[in-house]
Amino acid sequence: MFFWVIVAKIKIGPENLKCLLSFAVGSLLGDVFLHLLPEAWNKALVAGCSGAEALKYLGFWILAGITSFLICEIIASYQCDRAGDDGPSGITSTSSNINSDRPVTLTTEGNSQTSLSQMQIAGYLNLVANGFDNFTHGLAVAGSFIISPKIGVLTTTAILLHEIPHEIGDFAILLRSGFNPWSAAKAQLSTATVGLIGAIFTLAVDCMKTIGNYTAWILPFTAGCFIHIALSNLLPDLLKEDNPKESMKQFFCLIIGIGTMGCVTLFADP
Repeated sequence: MFFWVIVAKIKIGPENLKCLLSFAVGSLLGDVFLHLLPEAWNKALVAGCSGAEALKYLGFWILAGITSFLICEIIASYQCDRAGDDGPSGITSTSSNINSDRPVTLTTEGNSQTSLSQMQIAGYLNLVANGFDNFTHGLAVAGSFIISPKIGVLTTTAILLHEIPHEIGDFAILLRSGFNPWSAAKAQLSTATVGLIGAIFTLAVDCMKTIGNYTAWILPFTAGCFIHIALSNLLPDLLKEDNPKESMKQFFCLIIGIGTMGCVTLFADP
């Protein structure tokens, strides 16, 4: 809670938002390929799958995550386009103060309403993916405490360390989608409560093998969702940068995002 109060008060100028978005791309991809997929692979092998079966299983659910989010985005974009046909088109929005109580809008040209709608859709899809991710965290924390308090503390610490860079990137995604800082912080807190549902589910079932059978698909599915958000929604915007200096800064931030998740995975996983 205190983390998001501090983050919401930090002043983030529009010129720094793309650097934060680059960090978000790196942290999402780092989380997928250095944390979620290795963990999903390990769970598949522990469940008795062979290497080939595990690859097919993970591949199927990764594609399911990518495809489902793509379908959601197409449907939402179509609905936004239909709503836009009833109102004025060619709206040009101006950049507002990113620390005000009003939503952040970006200066656009041409079909600005569609562009802004697509950015908002990406923000909400990211919240949904975070809900899945936090559900698995709740499962892991409660399950580890069932095994032993020591393992529970280690698992909780590792998850918290993983989440700090991830949540900063998600905060930038929500700012890009039109949220003001306080609204973004509250939205992130709301997805964090899904972790409580995961913990309650674990305590209710009280059998790690049964939990694994019910939830094994969530990790690769979430990985597919994050891949779609990072490569389909965020990266194309960063590739539009015309200034070579800014492009290098953004690439450097992307590498920092990947490196941060790699370091956390290397040193913090129990």
